[in-house]
Amino acid sequence: MKKLDWVFGNLALRISWVAVRAVFLPRQASDHCAMVLRMEPACPRGKPVFKFLNQWTEHDDFQDIVLKVWQTHIVGNPMFQLTTKLSILKHHLRVKHKNCTSHISHKVFKAQKAWNEAQLHLDEDPQNAGFRDRERQTTKLYMKLCKEEEAFFKQGSRVKWLKLGDHNTKFFHCSLVHRNARGTISSLKDE
Repeated sequence: MKKLDWVFGNLALRISWVAVRAVFLPRQASDHCAMVLRMEPACPRGKPVFKFLNQWTEHDDFQDIVLKVWQTHIVGNPMFQLTTKLSILKHHLRVKHKNCTSHISHKVFKAQKAWNEAQLHLDEDPQNAGFRDRERQTTKLYMKLCKEEEAFFKQGSRVKWLKLGDHNTKFFHCSLVHRNARGTISSLKDE
């Protein structure tokens, strides 16, 4: 037995009703199910949970931010001082995230587009020093952002692995299939 019944919606529906769900009622006289759309308004999102990104430690200003916060004078017992400083540090790191690492994939896309445009300009006039400098700058920015994006997704995959582990989940089986495919030698050629 297979369920062949579907509910289709366009992008406007998905944007207006983020939490829309299809409920399939039991079959009665037909081999098709009646379908009911539950169009509930989206729950308001709370404040996002703070997550420390390891890649921040490699930024030039990271040590300065931590040192500045840690040298702040806080009055109170040692535990209050510690929690207050951590709260202040969290605020500074949120600002850093908003300015540097937020929406990293979109930033990589924009950097690649700028790099492509710089290459096109350089191809048109290879002797132009301004075009060469612009191409070098866009290349460096693109490579830097690619490295940041990779670090972001690498940390996210580790967190997901720690959460789901080797339980009998779809994530675990996909990881195994990927690992086996990566380690398989599919063909050898000689002279």
